[in-house]
Amino acid sequence: MRWYWWLVLGVVGVGLIIGIKMTPNPNVPNMSTIPDDDDVEAMARMIASENPRDPAIIQQAIGWTARNYAALKGKTVANLLMPGGIPGQQAGRYASTADPATDATRSVAFDVLSGKVSDPTGGAIQFDAPNTQDKLYAAGKVRLDAAGVAASRESEGKEVVYLPGVDPNYMRWWRYA
Repeated sequence: MRWYWWLVLGVVGVGLIIGIKMTPNPNVPNMSTIPDDDDVEAMARMIASENPRDPAIIQQAIGWTARNYAALKGKTVANLLMPGGIPGQQAGRYASTADPATDATRSVAFDVLSGKVSDPTGGAIQFDAPNTQDKLYAAGKVRLDAAGVAASRESEGKEVVYLPGVDPNYMRWWRYA
């Protein structure tokens, strides 16, 4: 084999190695996404209204459910959570955005929307709090208890997702099976 063929093979080999290293790893979040300010504010208000004192994993997970559901519906997160840019109670909305955002909830929302943190739910689009659901049902404020919510979601083809370290009676997430 002539020397220039060895050179060509070497260049091709180096090119393949560089190409392999340059292929993005799907398990590593893309840090180059800068989220829209309205989306960050809406998600931050949702986190502040729904789970303001919970650990980061729960806040990130509910943020991801809103992000996933908005994508499924072809909407922005802001349009999903605050239609017309107006915050409010859940009453017919995806989630409550009644409480003002804080620096901490904005930080979580930014991390979720930028992709800095990966989706811990594996694609969930809904979340609920079984203990709270049961209390609201017992008080006559909602029409389904936690088991009824689960049955309804399972009949829609969804499966429950539990996160490690999170009490399944406290929070659970739902994704299509």
